[in-house]
Amino acid sequence: MQSLANDLAQEQFANLVAIEEQVKPTLHDLGVPSIQVPFYLNVAREIYSAMTRHTGKTLEIEVKAIKAKWLTRGLDPSIVDEVIKIVVGYAPAY
Repeated sequence: MQSLANDLAQEQFANLVAIEEQVKPTLHDLGVPSIQVPFYLNVAREIYSAMTRHTGKTLEIEVKAIKAKWLTRGLDPSIVDEVIKIVVGYAPAY
C-alpha cells in the first residue's frame, strides 16, 4: 500500500513539474519580471491542486476563486488567464 502511495505522489510531482516547465517560458515571453514569477507559479500550483480534487463546474468555480484571489493581490488578469490556459487547457468564461 505504501508503494502505491509513493508511486502516486511521484506521479503528481512529475505532473506539477511538467506544468511549471510550461508556465515559466510563457511568463518569460510575456515579460513578467523575475520577482513576480513565483506568484504566477503559485497560481498554477493552486489550480493544479484543485484539478486533483474537482472536475466540471466545481473546478471552474475553484479556478475563478483562485483567479480572484490573485487578482486582488495585484497580478495581471491576462497573464493569469494564460496560466489557467496552460494548466486547465482553456480559460473558463467569467
